[in-house]
Amino acid sequence: MMVVVVVVVVVVVVVVVVVVVVVVVVVVVVVVVIVIVAAVVVVVVVLVVVVLVVVSSSSSSSSSSSSGCGKKKKKKNNNNNSNNNKVNHNNNSNNNISILITTTRTMMMVMIMTMMMNDDDDGDDDDDDDDMMMMMMMMR
Repeated sequence: MMVVVVVVVVVVVVVVVVVVVVVVVVVVVVVVVIVIVAAVVVVVVVLVVVVLVVVSSSSSSSSSSSSGCGKKKKKKNNNNNSNNNKVNHNNNSNNNISILITTTRTMMMVMIMTMMMNDDDDGDDDDDDDDMMMMMMMMR
């Protein structure tokens, strides 16, 4: 009788340990998948922004280098038009750089917030405070 009770207790303990190990493995896999997906999203967004910046700068430079059809304009007017196009191209480049910087900051904040969500909750708020400080520094 005593042997049966010991065997049942051992089996129950083994089953509980196996269930806990399986749950921990599943949670770790889910966290890793979330981090990988977040990293892929960040890479895709960076590539899209870079492509948009390159395309917009190349389209503005190609439009500035193209000459009009029809009658030739006076040389003075052509020089003024090309100078105006150069100024517009510089403004577009500055705007694109500003957009790129803003997008990079936003992506960094998203990464930090993702790390905050994936942070283990051990009752210690120091890690969360550090993450918040990093995010606030990125906002500047």
